[in-house]
Amino acid sequence: MKTLYKTLVALIVLASTGLTAANAQDARFTPSFYSNPLKLNPAVMGMNSDLKIMLNYRSQWGSIGSGYTSSSFTAMSPIFLGGNNEKLDLGLNVTNNKEGAFSDLDAKLAIGYNVKLSNSGYLSFTLQGGLIQKSLDATSLTFDDQYVLGSYDPANPTSQAIASEKVSFADLGFGMMWYFNSPEESSKLHGYVGVSGYHLNQSNETFVVGDGNLNRRFSCQAGLKIRGENKIDFTPNIIANFQSASQEIIGGIIMDYRVGEDGKALLGAWYRAKDSYPIMLGFDHKYFLVNYTYDMTSSILGNTIAGLSTHEITLAYRMNMASKKGVDLAPSIY
Repeated sequence: MKTLYKTLVALIVLASTGLTAANAQDARFTPSFYSNPLKLNPAVMGMNSDLKIMLNYRSQWGSIGSGYTSSSFTAMSPIFLGGNNEKLDLGLNVTNNKEGAFSDLDAKLAIGYNVKLSNSGYLSFTLQGGLIQKSLDATSLTFDDQYVLGSYDPANPTSQAIASEKVSFADLGFGMMWYFNSPEESSKLHGYVGVSGYHLNQSNETFVVGDGNLNRRFSCQAGLKIRGENKIDFTPNIIANFQSASQEIIGGIIMDYRVGEDGKALLGAWYRAKDSYPIMLGFDHKYFLVNYTYDMTSSILGNTIAGLSTHEITLAYRMNMASKKGVDLAPSIY
């Protein structure tokens, strides 16, 4: 009875906030380029001078049914052209989301061009495309007409028509970012402003007969990195996401404490309006990165159902390709 109650409350809250399947939203990750950058803005590859391989795992709402889980693999690599002035970037992201009877596999390739506009100013533009496959395990679903006199019998026929239990379609996106990254050691300010778009071709993702186009999602990002004298750097940042009727504003700050020449400890905190307070702890090294994020829920759903914990882990390996190619670049903003 408790499980049924939790599920009903979850559905009511999701419907009231415009997050039902008919108005589906993309999976969320930590609002930081340290987590799953190609899902936030693929043009972030322009700020990257390393070969990077990243793994993400996110688990949320575990107390409602089987919860929601997301697993992701990301690879990024720069290709330098003409010294410090321009480069190409290649990226790959594969993400698998599971939500009860539903799951999807999202595989994308990204190619970007990064050009130096001035001594400290750069512009990066990226195109992204790939394939999404959504799957439905219809055998685990129950429908109203399978209940007779209040009792459920899976042998009862249902009038619900499911055209297919798998739907595959192409998906297109883009990212654009301007960033200021001075090579001078005395420079204390670095920053970026970006915009990205996903599902531009609005493919039909429905499992039943009819149209169910995937809503376009647009995201705007901005941040300013302030390098401190006492080995502590601050990066206040803001993100705005728009997808159909859903609007999401996230603001926060990342603090990193430089440890020796090659490492820094990370602490990040954000406020996701009317939803949660993500807290990130991590360590960024010359060759690897490890992050853990916990979301403290502040939504109506979180106040109604206990145990809506969200955990996310990021592991990454990096290799500095600029030094191998003899390219002199400013340190990365993130």
